[in-house]
Amino acid sequence: MAQVSDLRFAHLNSDNGLPQNTIHGIVKDKYGFIWFGTWSGLCRYDGYRVRVYRHKPGDSTSLPDNRVHSISLDAEGNVWLITFKSTIGSRYDYEKDNFVNVSPEKVPKTMHDMLIRTGHYKRAVFESNGYAWRIDSASRALIQTHLANGRESKIMPNPANRWSLNDTYMSELYKDKDNMLWVGTYSNGVDRADLNAKPFHYHFHDLANPSSIADNNVRALCRDNEGGLWIGTRDMGISVVRDNGHTMHLKAGTGPASLSDNQIRRIFTDSRGNTWIGEKTGLDRYDRKTGTIKRFNTTAIGNATVFGVAEDHLHQIWLATWAGVFKYSYETNLLTRYLVGKTIPENWCYCIMEDKAGQIWLGTEGNGLMVCESGANGQFRVKKVYRQDDKNSNSISNDRIYCLFQDSHQNIWIGTGDGLDRLEPKSGRIEHFSRSAAGLPRSAIASVVEDNKGNIWVGHKQGISKISGNSSVINYTGQDGLQGNEFSDDAVYKCAKSGRMYFGGINGYNDFDPDSILTDTRNYPIMITELKVSSKPVEAGQEVNGRILLSKPIHLTDYIELNYKDKGVSIEFAALDYANPNANKYAYKLEGFDRDWIYTDASQRIASYPDLQRGDYVFKVIAANSDGVWNKTPRTLRIRVYPPWWSSNVAYTIYCIILIVTVIIVGRHAIAFIKLKAKLGYDQMLHEKELEMTQSKIEFFTNISHEIKTPLSLILAPIARLKTGDHDKQFINNQLQIMEENGERLHKLISQLLDIRRVETGNSPLNLQPGDIGAFVQHVAGCFQQLAESKDIKLQIDIEQQGLLRYFDHDKLERVIDNLLSNAMKFSKPGGMVRIAVGERTLDDKKTIVIEVTDQGDGIAPADIKRLFTPFYQGKNKFVGGSGLGLAFSKALVELHGGRISAQSDSLPGSDLKETRFTVELPSTPAESVTKPPVTGLPTVGVNRVEEVRKTIEIATPLTKAAKIEKKPVLLIVEDSVDLRAYLRDLFALDFVVLEARGGGEGNLMAIQHQPDLIITDMMMPEGNGLQLCEAIKNNEETRHIPVIMLTARSFAEHQVHGLQAGADDYVAKPFDPTALVLKARNTILQRRVMREKYRSTIMVTPAATEAKVSVDDDLLGKITQHIEANIDDPELNNESVAQAVGISRPQLYRKIKALTGMSVVDIIKEVRLAHARKMLAERKFNVNEIAYKVGFTDSDYFSKCFKAKWGMTPSEFAKSELDTVL
Repeated sequence: MAQVSDLRFAHLNSDNGLPQNTIHGIVKDKYGFIWFGTWSGLCRYDGYRVRVYRHKPGDSTSLPDNRVHSISLDAEGNVWLITFKSTIGSRYDYEKDNFVNVSPEKVPKTMHDMLIRTGHYKRAVFESNGYAWRIDSASRALIQTHLANGRESKIMPNPANRWSLNDTYMSELYKDKDNMLWVGTYSNGVDRADLNAKPFHYHFHDLANPSSIADNNVRALCRDNEGGLWIGTRDMGISVVRDNGHTMHLKAGTGPASLSDNQIRRIFTDSRGNTWIGEKTGLDRYDRKTGTIKRFNTTAIGNATVFGVAEDHLHQIWLATWAGVFKYSYETNLLTRYLVGKTIPENWCYCIMEDKAGQIWLGTEGNGLMVCESGANGQFRVKKVYRQDDKNSNSISNDRIYCLFQDSHQNIWIGTGDGLDRLEPKSGRIEHFSRSAAGLPRSAIASVVEDNKGNIWVGHKQGISKISGNSSVINYTGQDGLQGNEFSDDAVYKCAKSGRMYFGGINGYNDFDPDSILTDTRNYPIMITELKVSSKPVEAGQEVNGRILLSKPIHLTDYIELNYKDKGVSIEFAALDYANPNANKYAYKLEGFDRDWIYTDASQRIASYPDLQRGDYVFKVIAANSDGVWNKTPRTLRIRVYPPWWSSNVAYTIYCIILIVTVIIVGRHAIAFIKLKAKLGYDQMLHEKELEMTQSKIEFFTNISHEIKTPLSLILAPIARLKTGDHDKQFINNQLQIMEENGERLHKLISQLLDIRRVETGNSPLNLQPGDIGAFVQHVAGCFQQLAESKDIKLQIDIEQQGLLRYFDHDKLERVIDNLLSNAMKFSKPGGMVRIAVGERTLDDKKTIVIEVTDQGDGIAPADIKRLFTPFYQGKNKFVGGSGLGLAFSKALVELHGGRISAQSDSLPGSDLKETRFTVELPSTPAESVTKPPVTGLPTVGVNRVEEVRKTIEIATPLTKAAKIEKKPVLLIVEDSVDLRAYLRDLFALDFVVLEARGGGEGNLMAIQHQPDLIITDMMMPEGNGLQLCEAIKNNEETRHIPVIMLTARSFAEHQVHGLQAGADDYVAKPFDPTALVLKARNTILQRRVMREKYRSTIMVTPAATEAKVSVDDDLLGKITQHIEANIDDPELNNESVAQAVGISRPQLYRKIKALTGMSVVDIIKEVRLAHARKMLAERKFNVNEIAYKVGFTDSDYFSKCFKAKWGMTPSEFAKSELDTVL
């Protein structure tokens, strides 16, 4: 049979790297690279890639010629060569990666002799492992000599053997120090053979050799009891190789020794020596005694494909088929079928085995693994099923089972479609070898067998693997001499005597002695073979981004410097192991960038880093040979990446200096600014505190003066009226009653102020006396019963606990209750209810007296609740009157007791009314001395109600006729006090038509609606004060002509200034003289009428005709007129520019002009424009449109409209009338 020689050659030619296939010279340099001389250049080989050096015209450091005749090494390891131009010798310069070309006389003589090509191959004889190799001088064939017996044999090419030589004509022979034999040919490149290769013997089908196997696709292997090796093929039957080398072929036919089918799936020899043959369409059995074959395709098995055959301890034969499980008994000569479809969905059984416990293990195609037992009565039962489960890590890897094996430790090895599993029957634990870091390829497992040392050998679709006792894995591939990488399912056999193993695959089969497969422990040099920057290879001396990056080749470089322009750095590496370079493994890491080692194989020998940042890095790479032995000494390359100049250390130093200086400067300014800001803030705070205190004082005195002067005015005014003329008794009584009521009001107000002051200063101590607080409240509240009945209000008094004896100040508590009930009576609606309740409750774990006063009325707005207990504050309601001190005084008295007072206003269900509740909480057992806590702010104010309207009074003595006005003007009185408003109405009833308003908002609406001739207003009112009203009147185009007299208790000069600035025409302080007030009002009306007429006529006169100015007002009007004249053609002329021209503010100018003329500044501007237009029309120098633009009108239509409104005719009509007059 055909068997490859001991040498297995790998091929390198122009198809995989060489520039040309004629080889003249092979050497290995001192760094481990292999050099080939060809007729198209010099080649350097690293096991993966060929680099070609050629002649470059004009470059004296390149080869003299591309046709290399011979190469050799000197004693120092330098590479020498000669080319077609034999007059020049060349030496490779390692440091510069180029060549030094010298004349022949400068070449060392010994080297010159070695480079002579004549007879060169005759000197090439190499020995190793008891053999010698040379090139026959006549035939140029490769001769192998067995040194022990001197037997010679030619090593010839064989097209059927992929490991044979590929040429018959040899040109070069070289053996390197790693025992690699390199053979150069004339036409087919270089062949290399590892003289230390693994002794995997390769058997294949050779058409030229009838003793070879029938076909390369081997599906089954077995030895019979006579030592014959049975090789079942996929389509060509069986080849049986005897010990004597004779080969017998069994094929399908009709003879007694023919097969049923040539497609063999399984071969098994039982204990009786009979060989069972599982085929695609049935089962055959070969009888060794008779040499005949029995066919079982007519029995129950039919044409089912038989994949598995096994023999149990009872010598019964078990079959795994595509139709289920069968059992054959020699005793009964019966073939029994077991339908397992009832337990497993499919009957597709692929492999079968009996373990040492007598259990039958059955592997299926897609339905997992079954453990079965066969009973004595012939029953077959499934005990357990193993299935793949992603959620269970202790399940098998895949449900497709292709082989089963039990090792010497009773472990069950399961070959699945997705890796190898090992099951420990005792513990039930399943170990997944293909998923672990052991290194077993994750692929379909074809076969499993154990050698005599307990190592497990696994055939799969990527070669053969050896698993040692410590679970370490060594993988072997086609490069190691295997028939290929793919092996057939269950095509494995181990010889029990010799321990030799046989594995069948798709390209033949291998046999080997496991003990002879030794691990290669050699370490090979690791080289960095190429550097790329921006995807371009970098050579020694090559300019990259403006500078030389490599001064010598990268494999001799330990340090490189990159800059920010060097993007996309790639480093290629190689272990110079030529035995099986494609099986080498690599790991690399760039320290400073990669956290862990990155593992890769020979197909990915490039480390790429697209964008390295500034810094120092160290690139390290290590390699493992084809047996997985790692060279732990890494090849290193130090890399420094420089930043751009703006990111360099010097630049950052400068930045830091600038930053520090900036921070210092900014810091100093910031500190100074913070100090200044803090000082200004402190000063501002002090100033605000002073202003706040001052404002508080002013507000207090303003409020109190207002409250005092109103009743004082109602005392003094009646006195003044009584002093003038004779009055009847009724009139005198009315005036005296007004005086008395307001005197009492004034007395009450002053008493309340004094009481509050005494409480605040601590001069009103508590006079605590024992008493029944319930009875006390009932007595005080009972005094309001008559008032409640008169107002149709129900007064309800609830005493929650009788006999509640406590200490309290009777007088002060009576005032509190009186104030609260008075307010409740005022604000309750007729038909409503006022309720007062008193009782003792526990609040905050303390006994507390609680008094509640509740009324039903309009309620209190939430905004007013917050300021309800502030002195003089009155909420926004329709009731006015009162001093605004009652609730503030009550709060002070309650706090003097150590209690608190609060208010709450809520809507009543089903009603528009609101329920307002005041709650007083007092300590149930007050201390002997209770002091008032310090006042930090004034709480909110209670809502005051209006008092009943008092009767009007009349002025006893009428004014003189000389002061009267023929037609009564309209007077609007705006005053919140009912009494004062009634008094003023009566005072002015003789001379004016009097209109009344209670506040500024209502007054403004009435002024717009009724257009009064004069307004008299109070300054301080709850619903819009006098200042706001005055500003609204003067800022409204419709009402700004109305004079306003401000009537107020604020008599300070600054307050008068505020009133006048708001537009008031006069300011009268309370208390006032009624006669003087009436005269002021009457004179204001008369004066306005006179002044209006005078200045209106003055404005109508053109500047040329204006009389000499005799007063300040005349002078002001003259200036205004002059400014308008000077800018009459400016359409943007307005009151603002006029005010700037005359040097007064716009509001002052408006008030002044309005008072003088009854017109606004805008009206005056229009009057002057129209007067000038009239004059220019009379002069007849310009047409109407020109005149319109010259006097500041931008719209001629509007000009005509205004002209006609003023003069009663259009400009055109006026011009025509003037022309007619002239004619």
